Amino acid sequence: IYYFPDKEPPADLVIVDCIEFNERFRFIDPVADMAFAVMAFLFYGRRDLACAFADAYFRAAADEEGRQLLPLYTAYRAMVRGEVEGMLAMEKEVPGPERTLAEKRSRAYWLLALSELEAPEKKPCLVFMAGLPGTGKTRLAQLLAERADFCLIRSDVVRKELARCANEDIYTPEWNTRTYAECLRRAEQLLFEGQRVLVDATFREEKQRRLFREAAIQWGVPTAMLLCRAEPETVRRRLEQRRGDASDADWSIYLQLAANWQEPDAFTRRYCHIISTEGDLEESLARALEVLRRLGLIQG
Repeated sequence: IYYFPDKEPPADLVIVDCIEFNERFRFIDPVADMAFAVMAFLFYGRRDLACAFADAYFRAAADEEGRQLLPLYTAYRAMVRGEVEGMLAMEKEVPGPERTLAEKRSRAYWLLALSELEAPEKKPCLVFMAGLPGTGKTRLAQLLAERADFCLIRSDVVRKELARCANEDIYTPEWNTRTYAECLRRAEQLLFEGQRVLVDATFREEKQRRLFREAAIQWGVPTAMLLCRAEPETVRRRLEQRRGDASDADWSIYLQLAANWQEPDAFTRRYCHIISTEGDLEESLARALEVLRRLGLIQG
């Protein structure tokens, strides 16, 4: 693509198709051609732009039947990119850091291809369940993992496993960083295996959300943040009734975390879905399942 700033649009942009070595490559299903852009949007975590671009194309082309082929062609484009990156990762002449990056990108492209071809309920994805203590996110995460076939990672459990017999405060900023890093490490390993991952943690800070969101983008899988919310009176009652759970949070900790809660920024809001947990658990589950259904992560 050549840009000529001294010319008026549309003459300022000139697109040159450089496929000259094989004339057959110049003839292709238009859907396969536009699928390359869709795949690129998806790979860089902009599912919203991928959907908007595809919708605009199919309206302009009056080709609704072609929409059925988009997942196939998107997967095909991702597989080609995965193969190219994989070949680069095996080139001994390429510096080690570049080969490592190419290997990661290759895996991400192959996961993207898999997620496009898999049935909705089997698509690899990274969903994180966020919210303050007592909002019911842990119970909801456990039930959602069972109903939607997720591998569940609980930050409270991970923190205790890391601490073991540590004779120190395990709720310091340093311990928080260690806990979220370990949750991410486990999530990435599961994603590499083609699994669906659900992470249950407070995700109070934007940097924690960004860490997992960018990991999903890097791995080429769909992602969503389910943010659980309940009224303070409801939270207090639940915390007073809590028994035998891995979490050590009580009402005082809730107040402390609530006072320092960071609202999602503009980028995170694209992935954030508010789940009211005021009612009973089944009502909250129905809301969460509806979000996953709209995102194409469970059967519609």
